[in-house]
Amino acid sequence: MAKRKTQLPDEEIVALYLSRNEDAIVETERKYKNLLLQISYNILFDRQDSEECVNDTYLAAWNSIPPTVPQVLRTYLLRIDRNLSLMLWRKKHRERRLSNIYTESIDELSEVLAGDDAAEKAFEEKRLREALVCFFEKLDERAQTIFTCRYFCLDSVEKIAGMLKTSQSTVFKELAKIRGKLKEELTKEGLL
Repeated sequence: MAKRKTQLPDEEIVALYLSRNEDAIVETERKYKNLLLQISYNILFDRQDSEECVNDTYLAAWNSIPPTVPQVLRTYLLRIDRNLSLMLWRKKHRERRLSNIYTESIDELSEVLAGDDAAEKAFEEKRLREALVCFFEKLDERAQTIFTCRYFCLDSVEKIAGMLKTSQSTVFKELAKIRGKLKEELTKEGLL
């Protein structure tokens, strides 16, 4: 097979998965390998472990499509990769708390989402997810980018500042503002 320079659209890649064509994995790797590696590395800080998670992501996608038909393949793959990376990170660091971008960014959000055990048990996961999506959609494009980079992709504040061509202190301020709005929204919805 001659090596193609262009990437297939996501719909065609999903169709390959649905028809159980192994080229689906080849095309997924061609299109998303670098992005998936970046997400894993931001969590694990280990190239070999990151590559393992990315390969496991391909396998998980192969095993779950079908019956699942992702609406947005990129998001579907990122979620699998992120979850696998977090599981591996937790497994490797169960007994010691390693300070890295993951713990820093999660600690920032914990100020907003913290609560006692009874309150956490009362959370309905679906309601919380819907509230987060609704909150995210209300943010302007810049705030969405900052929120996604920091809390989904786990990018450092330094990297976000470089990407947006602004200072780190500006990004810190904008993150604090976003967390404040999130806390306000979750409180209004009765989720805090």
